[in-house]
Amino acid sequence: MQKNKGENSKLDNWTFAPPSTSLKCWSRNDKEKNKTYEYKQQTCNLLANAYISDKLSSGSYNLNFISINNLKRTKIQFYNVLETSYNSTTYDFREESSFITNKEVISRYSCDNQIIVNQAMIPFKINFCINTYIKYTGLYNIMVKGISLLKGDEAFFFAFSMQGFSKDNIEKFIRYQLDHMNFEGKR
Repeated sequence: MQKNKGENSKLDNWTFAPPSTSLKCWSRNDKEKNKTYEYKQQTCNLLANAYISDKLSSGSYNLNFISINNLKRTKIQFYNVLETSYNSTTYDFREESSFITNKEVISRYSCDNQIIVNQAMIPFKINFCINTYIKYTGLYNIMVKGISLLKGDEAFFFAFSMQGFSKDNIEKFIRYQLDHMNFEGKR
């Protein structure tokens, strides 16, 4: 991972918005043992959040960015790796603890999916779930995961979770993140 102040972050040929300096970030680079694909990851989370009651906190968020590069697999084998990775429990946000709700405090979540094209004309498959704080009108939790839909030997995953934000701020944050994602390789 390269990190330049004021510039986008980078994993291989993928660039994305630099994380806030208030976040703690770490990276991981893995190659499969037989080196048929390469996996690079940056994860960031906010170390503190605000408690709005004894049962509920607000204002925390997590970011996860992953690039996967095909080194030796056929296109079908590589797409199977992508599908398995996207659907793995690592990205199964229904298991996220913030979505195991206290029904008195947080509503049940509702989920949807979309295909979104960002400013760089990159299509992404997006899945998201959102719920609301019952006693604190206007605050929401959301989890979003997405994958690039460019054809080729490189793919980009992302996953965000935000707890206790307004819908307007959630939408702005997601749009900002999506619009800063770009692929600098050959399309």
